[in-house]
Amino acid sequence: MQRKVIISCAVTGSADTPGRNPAVPVTPEQIARSSIDAAKAGAAIVHIHVRNPQTTKPSMDNALYREVVERIRASGTDRNLLPPDSPWFAFGISLHQFPMVAQTVLLGGHPRVGLEDNIYLEKGKMAPSNAALVEKAGKIIEVLGDHVATPNDARQILGLAPTNS
Repeated sequence: MQRKVIISCAVTGSADTPGRNPAVPVTPEQIARSSIDAAKAGAAIVHIHVRNPQTTKPSMDNALYREVVERIRASGTDRNLLPPDSPWFAFGISLHQFPMVAQTVLLGGHPRVGLEDNIYLEKGKMAPSNAALVEKAGKIIEVLGDHVATPNDARQILGLAPTNS
């Protein structure tokens, strides 16, 4: 049975990747453009880290990450006990990004791709954009017999109200 698969795109990243691949967006304008391009390529969700345009470093403090992790642990959450039919996402880092897209789709999940996790389109070839990574993920989804979800499909899958646009 064919299903609609949500592609999430991690546009900017929390590490210092702009020095390794100039396609990583840094300024608000670049982040907005890259997000729009990723959406046009098939991403229904974008995930960003705001960066300081002068230093290119993420503006989020690592202490916040630690606090979030501690709160999750304190709540007794066990990630192995998802309720049935819960939508879930997975991602692979670097050379594992696209094999993980395939595995995620085959196992019934939704993949995340983007320059946050992987700066290469293929071995030895820098990704020219987030959109290129999203397009490749979309091709994998289609080859596996499923369809790329639209933003409104994603809202329905995630149990959110549809938009009026």
